Amino acid sequence: MIKKVLLPITAILLSTTSLFAYKEGDIVIYPEAGLGASTVILGSELSGSDFTTKMNSGGNSYSFKKAKSEADRYWHVGANGKYFFTDSLSFIGGISFEKSCFKIVYKSLQNTDPNAEFKFTSHRLNIPLGVSYYYGHFVAGGGAYLGIPLSLECKESPYFNNEDKIKSIVNAGFFLEAGFNIYTTDTSNLTIVMRIKGDLSKINKTSDDVPIERMKISSASFVFAYGFQIN
Repeated sequence: MIKKVLLPITAILLSTTSLFAYKEGDIVIYPEAGLGASTVILGSELSGSDFTTKMNSGGNSYSFKKAKSEADRYWHVGANGKYFFTDSLSFIGGISFEKSCFKIVYKSLQNTDPNAEFKFTSHRLNIPLGVSYYYGHFVAGGGAYLGIPLSLECKESPYFNNEDKIKSIVNAGFFLEAGFNIYTTDTSNLTIVMRIKGDLSKINKTSDDVPIERMKISSASFVFAYGFQIN
């Protein structure tokens, strides 16, 4: 599958005979979209025995393992601006809207009982600041971002069958990316990169409704962007 994706891209790069490049002082706007998967790094969660105790407080007899995270879908849309302070280095700034989904699962120790699942959906705005380095047909970069929460929802099943809105907070993280760069004209280019993102601070406030005190989202996605020089 990977070969089927990479071989056509490589063929396009090798067949590109005209290699343009931006120069110092150029400003380029990149509308972009990304698709991938996201998961969560667990902070202070209830242990399997503590969660079992909580679940059995109503007279039940459940038994669970320690919580584990599972990846789910991720996508974002947005736009970045790049200012080239050399022919190959640019400063990045922009904004994007993203949706991250992930699960936290307490697996049952009893085969007759279902697992306890907490399905999260996070919506937020991201404001990145960083640098990109261009070398021919390749581009790499990284930096930091500020995450502004819009909503954080948790759907609990099968024991609870309800949906809670969790208090989310502004947080910060980092991103790294690398991929292909194709100059289509002397004032525009297409980039296809793999981007890795990770929160450095938690996204949620402590809640009695959700058995996790500190959560940090991480994601991996393919990002497609088309740049237009505006000066």
